[in-house]
Amino acid sequence: MSNVRHRSSDVQKINIFKNYTGIIWVMDSFPVIFIIFKIAVLGTGMFFAVKWHYDQDRKARKGDVLTAVGKISAILALLLVGLLFATFKLASLLGLDMQLAQ
Repeated sequence: MSNVRHRSSDVQKINIFKNYTGIIWVMDSFPVIFIIFKIAVLGTGMFFAVKWHYDQDRKARKGDVLTAVGKISAILALLLVGLLFATFKLASLLGLDMQLAQ
């Protein structure tokens, strides 16, 4: 009789171990499943983002894009000259010698 109890407790321990290993498998496989899902979702999103931008680019006329690039370049050049002038003015107010060597 004691053997039967011992065997049933062993069976219970084995069943608990099987359940425990199942939990471990789920915990170990979660990062793999999550990373695969993440790659699939982000890949799909990137595909549709690139497709949307490509379609928008095809709709835009070339002349409009060149005009916008020209305007932005001119504004940035003017801002750069203004920043350079402001830097020299601030340096001269602080007493720094910013004259070019002759």
